[in-house]
Amino acid sequence: MLLGRLMQRLMPMRHCRQPWIFACSNIHAQAQCQNTDSGFKLQYINNIALLHMDKNVMDGNFVKNMNVLLDSVESNKSCLALATIGNSKFYSNGLDLKYMETLSPEDLVTFIHDAKRLLHRILLFPMPTLAILNGSTYAFGAFLAFAHDIRTMSTDKTVLSFTAVHEKRRVSGFIRDYLKIKLGGGKNVADALILARHYKAKDAHKSLLVHAIHPEASLLDYSLQVLESFLVPGPFPREGILGMKSDIYKQPIDSFVEDLNMKRPFFVVQYMTPTQLANYKA
Repeated sequence: MLLGRLMQRLMPMRHCRQPWIFACSNIHAQAQCQNTDSGFKLQYINNIALLHMDKNVMDGNFVKNMNVLLDSVESNKSCLALATIGNSKFYSNGLDLKYMETLSPEDLVTFIHDAKRLLHRILLFPMPTLAILNGSTYAFGAFLAFAHDIRTMSTDKTVLSFTAVHEKRRVSGFIRDYLKIKLGGGKNVADALILARHYKAKDAHKSLLVHAIHPEASLLDYSLQVLESFLVPGPFPREGILGMKSDIYKQPIDSFVEDLNMKRPFFVVQYMTPTQLANYKA
């Protein structure tokens, strides 16, 4: 059914490095929308779950509510893939530092670990995943985007940047290891992580950090076309996707376990205020 619908209408797709040739017909008209009390919105569009994130920074409620909706997506046996998108002018600015300052040291440790568990869950999600960078994407928000399998990016004044080095912060072993795979090593690792390059859409696409770029006005429809082009042969078996991801990301998975077992994780300590640090007992 999906293949038949896709074949009804062919059109060229701009700004793609790969020859995406299939287009969706009237995507928004086919959308089934579910609003949540948390501010997140979950849509099912042609059996693709589209998760609208409720805010531009990540706090405890963000992580909790996103996990609730991911549970819902995984329980939907008809769902073929997952896409996430931000709101306003941002995909994500990363962690909510003001919120983190209000936490006890123990709660901060829990929150950071929960945020990393969310990245781990997206990285190993048992279906294809797409991050639609509708706006600028920074810091932990970039970590989230690169936990997805596919990325598309708006050409309208959108910036992608890993800013940890400017904030005098380090990345955990887990995040470091999967970013090295996603970035492709070599020049991209140096440019993105060590030199914190600010990528505009064309530069990000040229550097192979995103699969495709497109103007914001039709970015959503276009991005779902890109995702659907991978689904043309038929639905992916979830066991197959999970098994392959587990093999490809074995080193990051091992590092994730090591990170959680650290008695005094540097990745958490670096976010602590002097007061939190003084009261922290690992």
